[in-house]
Amino acid sequence: MDDHSTSHVDGSDDGMPSPRQNAAARAVSLSKSYFSTTQYQLLVSSP
Repeated sequence: MDDHSTSHVDGSDDGMPSPRQNAAARAVSLSKSYFSTTQYQLLVSSP
């Protein structure tokens, strides 16, 4: 929910996120989508 509000606060001067922060943000978004999908599958498969 707060992905857009924190995307511009990366501590760099040119406004572009560093490769490390970009990779971290990508990993966080991937983990979020993975866990949400896993929870959804568990919720659906549960009786």
